[in-house]
Amino acid sequence: MSSLEPSGASPAGGAEAVIFPATPEQSAEFARMHQELFLEPWDRPSFEGLLRHPGAVAFVAHLAVLECPAGFILGRVVLDEAEILSLGVLRLQQRRGIATRLVEAFAGAARRAGVCRLHLEVCEHNGAAIGLYRRLGFREVGRRPGYYRPGALSRDALLLVRALCDLDPLGAGP
Repeated sequence: MSSLEPSGASPAGGAEAVIFPATPEQSAEFARMHQELFLEPWDRPSFEGLLRHPGAVAFVAHLAVLECPAGFILGRVVLDEAEILSLGVLRLQQRRGIATRLVEAFAGAARRAGVCRLHLEVCEHNGAAIGLYRRLGFREVGRRPGYYRPGALSRDALLLVRALCDLDPLGAGP
């Protein structure tokens, strides 16, 4: 887990959200948010296992005034690479900069751990997420055909990557 201190910068036009490093004890909270946001949600034991993994890096955003969760990010660091496994912001809190702050908190923790590359997969039809990731410096490096299968549909995953250090051969530094 990261040892970052809470971050409380206010997003424009919304309640202040504070970003905290997450712990396995927040597995149920992560599962509740995931249930609200995803067609195929992960359960509490899945989150608990991921959060207990030695390379886990996770943050949770809480609304300071209401003391309630607003979003989360979960990923892992392995050697000099990191992967975002899941990111979500509750619908009523979207478009307030919380996702950007969660990704940047994750990227900062990964960079401090010596990571040069940050990876993720996103559904090709998730325009809002793709736009966010592109604004944050991610670029497409591949595709996984039929990776997502919500219901009877099959959708490709776009493989995105962001350089976090100057030595990364992707060319774009931090």
